[in-house]
Amino acid sequence: EKRLQLVENYLGIPRESAMFPYGLKILCSLRKSTIDKKFDILRSYGWSNEDILRMVRCLPLFLGLSETRMKKSLDYFMNELGYTPDYLALRPFLFTLSLEKRIKPRNEVLKILSEKNLNTRKRDLGKAMCLTESKFVQDYLLPYKDELPDVFESYIKKLEQKYRPL
Repeated sequence: EKRLQLVENYLGIPRESAMFPYGLKILCSLRKSTIDKKFDILRSYGWSNEDILRMVRCLPLFLGLSETRMKKSLDYFMNELGYTPDYLALRPFLFTLSLEKRIKPRNEVLKILSEKNLNTRKRDLGKAMCLTESKFVQDYLLPYKDELPDVFESYIKKLEQKYRPL
């Protein structure tokens, strides 16, 4: 019963939420001091308690990320790309994706399209990261294959490396 109350009161996840069992799993697998340390990391990047709890309510398993991965992702999203805690708190799935294999390559494509004033209606990082690889290629690369052949070729080569059998 104590852990159930902690999920509600400490993590802010109501019992009727579909995320409640995941919050309980996190509390059973991590010490409170470990969770506190992760909350402190988020605060050190300017996150408010409200932002932290909003993220945890969306994806409690976020707290299962290593501190190193959390910091690396926060550095990239906030310091390099300039995203705010408010934006990221509503898109915690971004932290579960590989920076090297998915986020950075796709962001590079988005950046180039933006610089060339192409595909101006679809620049949202969160939306671009949700897409399957084939849908991303279809929406963000194929329409500009002739205008930006180097970008297209470079991305396709990275895909081939990513999915090459061992």
